[in-house]
Amino acid sequence: MQAQIRVGTGFNASFRVLHAFFGAFLVMGLLYLAILGMAKGLWSLFPISFPVLFGVMFVLKPGFDCGLTYAAFRSHDGTGPVEVGDLFRGFDYLTSAVPAAIVTTLFQAAAALPGGALLTGGIILLAAEGPVVVGVLLIVTGAVVLLAGVIVVATFYVFVFQALVDTKAGFWDAMELSRKVAFANFWGALGTLLLSVLMEVVGFAVCCVGILYTLPLRFAFVTSVYRTAVPMAKPPRGRGPRVRAVRP
Repeated sequence: MQAQIRVGTGFNASFRVLHAFFGAFLVMGLLYLAILGMAKGLWSLFPISFPVLFGVMFVLKPGFDCGLTYAAFRSHDGTGPVEVGDLFRGFDYLTSAVPAAIVTTLFQAAAALPGGALLTGGIILLAAEGPVVVGVLLIVTGAVVLLAGVIVVATFYVFVFQALVDTKAGFWDAMELSRKVAFANFWGALGTLLLSVLMEVVGFAVCCVGILYTLPLRFAFVTSVYRTAVPMAKPPRGRGPRVRAVRP
């Protein structure tokens, strides 16, 4: 059904997508980090306010993620111009984005359970002065299984917000589209996930300022890779930005 994911093509296109409206993306990245940072800071000052943390993780963040994805699509597909207000257009998708974020988190937690059980068993065994070799083996195996489970689930749903914004489907249909695209191109989807994470790591490493560049670049990158496998349903209308849409 979908064409093969092309990570290299998406990576190259992501810079064109970002730089076509660099000023708007930069301001959106600043607002994204500032608003989420203030909300998390409020929770750290008042840990009892769990609803604040829940709101940050499963309302604000999915909304902003969809907003940056929406902007990336507008730039990539030539349906721009991209504006700072596009960041808040992501809240139009909250009814699907919130359950998608929650269900994905639950799936990752479930995938981590077997590895977590082995890891915990190894720690308990060592604490009880049991066989050291067995305890260490359980800890190492548990850590590997836990990490592998979380990564596999994250890989399957790496395109969930792209699928949601692109198709305007319900959360489950968007999750299924992401899973099918990733399942058919697992190594490409895994490469997309790892490279997107690396972008954020590099952004924080550059005096924590580079994240202003790498944050919107990450959304432009994942969106561009998604578009190599799932082409636009309809061509853009009217005059768009000077960015060529990437075709699979």
